[in-house]
Amino acid sequence: MEIKEGRRDFGCIRQVASSARWQASYPNPQDKSRRINGPTTYAKKDRAEAWLNDERRSIEMGTWKDPKQRAIDSKTLSEYGRDWLKDHPVRESTRALYRDRLEDHVYPHLGNRRLNSLTTSDIRVWHRSRKRVAAQRSLETAYTALSAMLSTAVEDEIIDRNPCSIRGVYSTIPKRPTRAVTATELRLIAESMPPGYEAAILIAGWCGLRWGEVVALRRCDVNLQDGVLMVYQAFSVQRGPRETGAPRVGRSHSPAIFVRGNVKTDGSIRDVEIPPHVVPALTHHLNSHVGQSLDALLFPSVRSKKKSSDMPKKYPVSGSTFHKWFKRALKEAGVADMRFHELRHTAATLAMQTGQASGFDVMARLGHKSPRTAAIYQHSTGTRQRGIANALSASALREDPGLKR
Repeated sequence: MEIKEGRRDFGCIRQVASSARWQASYPNPQDKSRRINGPTTYAKKDRAEAWLNDERRSIEMGTWKDPKQRAIDSKTLSEYGRDWLKDHPVRESTRALYRDRLEDHVYPHLGNRRLNSLTTSDIRVWHRSRKRVAAQRSLETAYTALSAMLSTAVEDEIIDRNPCSIRGVYSTIPKRPTRAVTATELRLIAESMPPGYEAAILIAGWCGLRWGEVVALRRCDVNLQDGVLMVYQAFSVQRGPRETGAPRVGRSHSPAIFVRGNVKTDGSIRDVEIPPHVVPALTHHLNSHVGQSLDALLFPSVRSKKKSSDMPKKYPVSGSTFHKWFKRALKEAGVADMRFHELRHTAATLAMQTGQASGFDVMARLGHKSPRTAAIYQHSTGTRQRGIANALSASALREDPGLKR
């Protein structure tokens, strides 16, 4: 197509004959072989000239940036954050949690701010205002996600420093001390659970598995001959994202689904020695409540156990259903209220009380891993873990004769 062109001392303005609009461009100051084109074509020539004059002025003042970099710099917190979260290397359940906390607590207040305009003072004011109305744990998660996002922005050279540097964000005082139950209380809780789910209490309380690890166990993961649980997968609950601006109440989420995935950390992949006194209960559970397939779940959903149900057999018991049973079992057993996760604390406490387990042994048994211990070339051997399991049974039988089969 024919283009009419006019020469200038800076840049170039051309009229496109087919549209009669004006197009402006100039050589890239950082790479003369490239040209910078105007962001659009202009209906009037003086508009194109005004754009060129602005660009020339920024070059002369030393404030010029490549338009691509300007586009990045002009991104708002919410625009950058939603792109960042898609590729942030976390588990899908954590990604969903971060998404919800950012949408609930951060974007409504800071989402329209440009990234490079945020200051520590802005973050402090935001945190102080949310602290009055938001739950402590939710706000901590929102701050964690925001800080991680802005750390990436520093790496991307969009901002010079992370403004998330305020103190006192994370509570160091638990709402109540973590508690552990005794061997007798653990047996009573298990006996108060519905048939087919007693073993979940024993596995958590004696072997220290997480909830997601317990419900992911299959027949093939249980080696009763050697007394070992092979832990390398876990179930997590995932929900689809809420629509932007959707309220927290009602059916703003897509339905929850169970997703089988990797355990929490590399250190969580482990073989857990089963205390001998727990083996008979697991043998009974496998014979009476678990399908014969090697992939059969130890604790399937209630609906999938019914022959008339159309629910796939691959789904475990739901957390809400199980925890209702757990709370009821605590009352029936006369045990003070506690969280299911505190059964892991019980497992750690009982192991330490045997006198056979070091702190590292307990970490290996529970699948804990920290940078400090990862740097220490120590190993908790299978022999030591079997000794701990035997000591657990001996201690349990001394305390509670009712455990004997």
